[in-house]
Amino acid sequence: MLDCGILQKIDAIAEGRLPEELDELTALGRALFRVNALTAQTLAVVVAGGSAAFGRNIAGWSEWCVKELGIDNASYRSHLLAVGKMLRALRNSDCSIPQFRKIFSLAHDKQLALSRLPADRLPAFLSHYPELDRMSREEVRAAVSAALGETAPAAVQQLLPGFDKALDAIVAIDEGKLLEVATNPRFDTQTALKMSYSGVTLCKASVGYLADHADELDDDMLAELAENVEMIRNRLASAVADRRKKLLNN
Repeated sequence: MLDCGILQKIDAIAEGRLPEELDELTALGRALFRVNALTAQTLAVVVAGGSAAFGRNIAGWSEWCVKELGIDNASYRSHLLAVGKMLRALRNSDCSIPQFRKIFSLAHDKQLALSRLPADRLPAFLSHYPELDRMSREEVRAAVSAALGETAPAAVQQLLPGFDKALDAIVAIDEGKLLEVATNPRFDTQTALKMSYSGVTLCKASVGYLADHADELDDDMLAELAENVEMIRNRLASAVADRRKKLLNN
């Protein structure tokens, strides 16, 4: 945890008062490096705690995430929720603190893969795979699939080269900035169609798998996805209805 002195120095930098002494710079750099290395999982715990506080008020929770935490990206928000719920469930179970710390110290993409496992199965999984930190993300995903009795997933890259990287790049885009794209003077109908059809194609390709594996997913995540899809459907349906009315009146 950051002590008050470090927090005050961070606030001072934000105000333009910059550190100069090497010892001070070193201490601050070490503290920030440690905090940044654990930012995603710490934020995940916060996001999951907020979700529990809001209960079934998913819209309120989403708004809280955006306004108070600055998490505009819905996909990233869902990822944080899954990891946070896993960490909280693990901490509240009969597992030992070292097991919680083990998962907490892993990279976020590995934590996301592990979040598919029920919390009560995580201790046994950790015992079976004691070197998760040395395994690649793909290896962790395959191990989780095996633990769930699934056929090990074929790497998507073998079918679509670069697909994982492209998808990760899209997910990493700040949702707020992405929503502002339409306000750019260079935005046009062709760009809008390209974005919409790409999104629809990705959704059509994945929704069947999500529906078939709904029991493995968080209810809040599914509900938020459903709400977004419904919002899109209503918006387009309204536009189509308005256009037809105009055509009938001409």
